[in-house]
Amino acid sequence: MTSSSRFAGKVAIVTGSSNGIGRATAILLGREGAKVTITGRNSARLQETNNTLLNSGVDSEKINVVVGDLNDVTCQNDLVESTLKKFQKIDILFIHYTFYGAAKAGLDQLTRSLALELIEHGVRVNSVSPGLIDTGFLTALGLEDKSVANLTKYFSEHRDCIPVGKAGSPEDVAKLIAFLADRKLSSFIIGQSIVIDGGSSLVLGMTSHDLSKVLCSSNGIGRATAVLLAREGAKVTITGRNSARLEETRQEILKAGVPEENILAVSADVATEGGQDELIAKTIEKFGRLDILVNNAGATFRDAEGRTGLSQDISVYDKVMQINLKSVVTLTQKAKAHLIEAKGEVVNVSSIFGGEQAHPDVLYYAMSKTALNQFTRSAAIDLIKDGVRMNSMLDFWQSHRECLPCKKIANPIDIANVIAFLADRNLSSYIIGQSIVADGGTSLMMGAHAHNMNDILGQ
Repeated sequence: MTSSSRFAGKVAIVTGSSNGIGRATAILLGREGAKVTITGRNSARLQETNNTLLNSGVDSEKINVVVGDLNDVTCQNDLVESTLKKFQKIDILFIHYTFYGAAKAGLDQLTRSLALELIEHGVRVNSVSPGLIDTGFLTALGLEDKSVANLTKYFSEHRDCIPVGKAGSPEDVAKLIAFLADRKLSSFIIGQSIVIDGGSSLVLGMTSHDLSKVLCSSNGIGRATAVLLAREGAKVTITGRNSARLEETRQEILKAGVPEENILAVSADVATEGGQDELIAKTIEKFGRLDILVNNAGATFRDAEGRTGLSQDISVYDKVMQINLKSVVTLTQKAKAHLIEAKGEVVNVSSIFGGEQAHPDVLYYAMSKTALNQFTRSAAIDLIKDGVRMNSMLDFWQSHRECLPCKKIANPIDIANVIAFLADRNLSSYIIGQSIVADGGTSLMMGAHAHNMNDILGQ
């Protein structure tokens, strides 16, 4: 699939498209094949968006322009009706809403709640939460251009405000929106609000102011990630303890048309210092650099006597923490110098068990993943100073479809696509220290969702 045809045959409505993020999103979707309806109150600026689309090579027949105020129900109806009249369908709806505070919190809740309702009909709902983005929004609020420039410069120079050291661009946000609108890449992301703020949300309140080479595993997610990245041009080091499975991964990569010289297989235990040293040394020896580190190795263990929760023997805790947390920290430490040299990427594979919900049956596993998520946030702030990005993705593997709002069990490629997105700086450069959830909507559900509340209330 070429970048110019990713959204071929799709119809998108982009609100607030007369400037900034809305304009960038409309242009990106149009350039990549979508038919777009652009809308806004400022007809002159909307015409600028239309002209930019045309200058990008988008056919005029693929553009629908609606001038109006979306606070007006008549305008809302006209927006939908004119789109259907011109294009006969609507595939993508991007709503750019610019009132803040409680309204944004309400929008996030609306995203979560609508996601569970609409996924039953095959419609996905997600949202993006941008930080300081270089648009005309502050000017529209009444600030002078000079004041906006001073504000942007000040926060960009203070890494405890924006750790990445710069304001985001509308194009940064547009790339994330396009990723969420592309079901082939993000099908298992349901009802999530993804932060794209250069790391700002990780450091809020800390200080007051006056104002491509990949390390991954031999099975499942690791295998799918290695195959995907190798197929898209990366040289890959694959690793795992099981040499037979590792060879299966190598053969699968070769079948994908990857040259043999682009693959290095290292049979090692990455939970040990020796295994990590061997992994890093052989990768640098063969490829000369390290651009991407995928910390995917992880496990949970059963208590020898079948105990769960806090009753488990402490040896279970030690084993879980060793592979799920300590090995990630030490391997990242060993890779740090090489990643800094390459201005590289780190993606940690976590789990929704590391979220706010309690998981008493797998207490130690949940603790390890929660700690890994905190490591991601904290280490991201440390590493971005040297140009290295770290993020994590939270997956969920559930064999019971009734626990999955999207009614499908994840395939390894569903997770690999998210990892590849986070590892691609061209697509996700302004995402810093975030944990992206790809769980089919599971983490949105409470235990009560497993029961029919109408039946319970009717008793």
